[in-house]
Amino acid sequence: MNSKISKILLGVAASLLTIGIVFYLIDVIDALTDLSEYYEYGDYADFYNAVRRLKIFQLLISIFILGFGIVSAVLSFIPTMSKKRALSSMFSTVALISLEQLISFIFMIVIAKKYIAPDATLSTVSIVRFVFIILTVLSIFGALILGQFSKKQILGPAFGLAGSFSLIIVLIITLSNGVTTTGFAILFEIFALVAILITLVGLVFAVLKDNKVVANSSVTSTPVMGASKDSAEELLKLKKLLDVGAISQEEYEEKRKKYVDSL
Repeated sequence: MNSKISKILLGVAASLLTIGIVFYLIDVIDALTDLSEYYEYGDYADFYNAVRRLKIFQLLISIFILGFGIVSAVLSFIPTMSKKRALSSMFSTVALISLEQLISFIFMIVIAKKYIAPDATLSTVSIVRFVFIILTVLSIFGALILGQFSKKQILGPAFGLAGSFSLIIVLIITLSNGVTTTGFAILFEIFALVAILITLVGLVFAVLKDNKVVANSSVTSTPVMGASKDSAEELLKLKKLLDVGAISQEEYEEKRKKYVDSL
């Protein structure tokens, strides 16, 4: 049951995230339209061109995020699709968002240092935001890798929990400190925040499910080992009976096959 709940929650989160990305796309396109009037504006041409390149990057990566968000929502709502596939798709969407946040942050710092205030230093809020963006990127990409290659099902969702929590902090800082000022950008941040909160709840259900599976595997492993040990002992007894001539070769082979199959 937990697996179904986590998939539904991931589907809702991916849908909200997709709507948020649409608002983000509108904001970027609007900014590019405004910049088209200024990118050759005298002494400030280099500054406007740098901002324009940043917006073009944001436009391209947001298109990719939109595609991943749609795929993630569709996969999560397909009943026959596995939870692992839905999680991987959602992690890919969040990974792109966190990567966009990281590159945009670095790009904006470089632009500010070069064209606006060369001697300015980063504020404490900016440093904290940057640290949590880094944590988000590392955790989400770790979740993707562990989800694909780790034999322990719990590791991928666990890293996803850490990454989602870090991204929530990034989004709260962004909203509370006015990092984004336009209406569409703020709408994106709100939708993304709600979507990641729902993702966090979905991952909790996923971790609980995986933890239950691991616990059940531990409980059932002892009886299986006991049964295998009993079969091995019976095989030794059969061999001794064959050696002393108490049973025929045909009888030995028939009984031996039964115990070998049970190992």
